[in-house]
Amino acid sequence: MPRITLGDRLQTIVDSPYLPASKLNFAKSLLAFYERKRMLTQGRRVWVDKLEEMIETRKTAEETDKPEIVKEIDALIARMPESDASSWNMGFIGSLREQAMSGYTLTDKQTSKLKGIAGEYTKKALAAREKWPTVYRDVYRNDAVVLANYYAHTVYYRDFVRKVQNNDDYVPPKRFFMKLHTNKFAQKVLAAWYAEPKYTTGSMVSHRASASWAAKQALAKGGIIISSNLPIVSAANGAKRYKVLPVGAVAPVEIEERHIKTFKAPKKA
Repeated sequence: MPRITLGDRLQTIVDSPYLPASKLNFAKSLLAFYERKRMLTQGRRVWVDKLEEMIETRKTAEETDKPEIVKEIDALIARMPESDASSWNMGFIGSLREQAMSGYTLTDKQTSKLKGIAGEYTKKALAAREKWPTVYRDVYRNDAVVLANYYAHTVYYRDFVRKVQNNDDYVPPKRFFMKLHTNKFAQKVLAAWYAEPKYTTGSMVSHRASASWAAKQALAKGGIIISSNLPIVSAANGAKRYKVLPVGAVAPVEIEERHIKTFKAPKKA
């Protein structure tokens, strides 16, 4: 029978599913040291026995004496769809499980968060989740495009913007999208997009004092509204955007509603 070396024992430790996650990198460093030196220093050698003891203790606990909170977490993991295997939720509850199995008590904040995550995987929540793609396409897809156009001008939600703008079949996670959809900035953007235009196509407008210098120069003699359906790029009152053809010009300018007003011809002397 081949002799079992320290290297064999360390490899078994590293491969063990019962090794506490917090010790994995340390165990790997011991194995790497042994593979380079073909030996361990006295200080490192004692850890081989300690890690094996940890594994045996953990194995016994997993098989015969799991804390109740771990049983709850395991039941939750069993309910989670396969698509969530690499999700933030899975990573978080996995860390809580590891903490509990290592003998640490969860904090009130961690327990509350765990309860919130569990609420996302009840039968009712999972059933609603299955319907989400249809609900999203029927109810929220247009809103998603509006918001993607807005956030494309910011540094936020780059992945969401890219997927919505380049893939008509993309369905964002419900929890993420609804949180995005209901934030105060998104609500202002959507309100601006769906609001009736204050200035109709074909009407004459001029710039307000708040307009940019370039807009003031372009609309010095007024302009004609060509369209009022440009993407919203700011979360401000009066953010609806217009395409306006300045009097005497051949190229239109783009300007927000808050920066224009009804044109009034100058009074004759």
